[in-house]
Amino acid sequence: MTIRLVVFACSVVAINSCAGTTGAFDIQESTQTDMRTAPNSRPSEGGNRLSQAPPMRVTRSQASAVPWPEVFKNLNAVGAKYGVEIRSDVAVGTEQVDHIAALTRKAYRFDRVLHDASAAALNRPLIVGLASDALAGGRGGFSALGPDTLVGPLFRFSPDVKNPGWGRYALAHELNHLIMNRLGANVGKVPVYLFEGDAVSKGARFLVQEPGAPSDFTPLETMARELATVTRAEAAQALHGFRAPSDFHGKTAREVGRAEHIGGLFVEFLRVRLIGPTADARLGRVWLNIGKGENFESAFAAVMGQTLAATEGAFLDFIANTSKSADERFSGTVFAGR
Repeated sequence: MTIRLVVFACSVVAINSCAGTTGAFDIQESTQTDMRTAPNSRPSEGGNRLSQAPPMRVTRSQASAVPWPEVFKNLNAVGAKYGVEIRSDVAVGTEQVDHIAALTRKAYRFDRVLHDASAAALNRPLIVGLASDALAGGRGGFSALGPDTLVGPLFRFSPDVKNPGWGRYALAHELNHLIMNRLGANVGKVPVYLFEGDAVSKGARFLVQEPGAPSDFTPLETMARELATVTRAEAAQALHGFRAPSDFHGKTAREVGRAEHIGGLFVEFLRVRLIGPTADARLGRVWLNIGKGENFESAFAAVMGQTLAATEGAFLDFIANTSKSADERFSGTVFAGR
């Protein structure tokens, strides 16, 4: 595990000064010209323990520490295509605008198909803010600033950037967060390790499908090195110690990143070992049911066919049983062969 990895994976923290911003956006299949200029919705409140945590304002990497809401105010429209408006503080060429917009649409469609969920809120246009190094400080984290807006560093999509896989992974990772929010399954209603883990799994799988040219799987390789040595005790700490947003308080960037990636392996375990190919669609139904007012654990048990506690227990047993073989642990998952 390296700090660099945490920078590019989204961690969730409460930033109370950013009132009225929540992590959710979607794009339409056709080009949109009437783009919203500011996000203004907030997550709904629920009745379970998780929903009693402070409402989420912004999603971002703890390691990046970039004031993205303030940075976004300094970005202007530089182009739009495929229902995606691109904003920046510097000129961005037409070819690059088209490339970023097309990649964003691909990542969104990839995540949405896996969720297999239908909701009117999923047909929203998107604003992607990309800040120069002068504003972003050369840091690589991305953040969601509302129902329609994603912001991050422009250099991640530069044609000559080293390790372009980070930008592709982070884009799909963030989009997955925002789809979940659109469906009503925002942080505070879903355990943080699962909110993040679902994004890790889908972001990683998108990178495999769309590796770019030249292909770059550095994110997967870095995560696999870390996850290969995770113990049962460490996995239990991630599952039990990263449930509510307040659980991030006082944690180091390394601890946060490790918990996110263990959450990703948890989702891969559901997909490959416990539930099978329908796991993604079932999670999509869980998110929809939460959006309709059901609490997380009830929705999870009803759709998955077993309680969350039993599922977590099976995962921890799996981690214990594969402690001596990374090949066995990763077999069939997105981390296999990394």
